[in-house]
Amino acid sequence: MSYVALIERSVTKAFSLLKDLARPATLLKSTQQEFDFSTLAFPSAPPTETIVSIIFVSELKKSSGKNTMERTVLLQSKGIVDLTTYDAISIDTETWKLGPIIQNSGFVYELKLLRDLA
Repeated sequence: MSYVALIERSVTKAFSLLKDLARPATLLKSTQQEFDFSTLAFPSAPPTETIVSIIFVSELKKSSGKNTMERTVLLQSKGIVDLTTYDAISIDTETWKLGPIIQNSGFVYELKLLRDLA
């Protein structure tokens, strides 16, 4: 048994033991299409979705010229090859932009999420 597999199972178990503190979310990755010269636009395509579990660590309302909400979350990295290829994350009915990655242990990402307030 490898230590990597043991740690991955332990992280998965930890996320499942947190019950309602670990919330389901959907990572969204827009798919690039070839430019259509006849319509002078990119064809629309549905984004690629990946279901993940996240844990909210902190929440901070920032006001830098406009109202934005910033959250720090923990995200299990199993099944995610490269987090930087994703554009956004959908939690409940809200869509958040992926902010900077604070830390990547190889098993769990700690990152910031950003959302403009209406």
